Amino acid sequence: MILHQFNQSGVLDRHRQYLEAGDAILLIENAVFDHALLDELEVAEMYVLATDLERRGLMLKSQAIRKISVTEWVALAARAQQCISWS
Repeated sequence: MILHQFNQSGVLDRHRQYLEAGDAILLIENAVFDHALLDELEVAEMYVLATDLERRGLMLKSQAIRKISVTEWVALAARAQQCISWS
């Protein structure tokens, strides 16, 4: 599994062609504003960093997206075969 990490709004939409069915996506920082786009993607796992979502006053609209802590983020990255950060 490849973990794709996005940290800016708009970046997920520009790089969606690189995502594959078995991949995971994590939205952090201002990329959490794009969480509604995750519903359109065919990936195995979708995450947002809970603190970034809450700091921006946002709520998830999909049950398929999981909020995770920084500790869970580290575990997710350790489990991934590769981590790619898009900005």
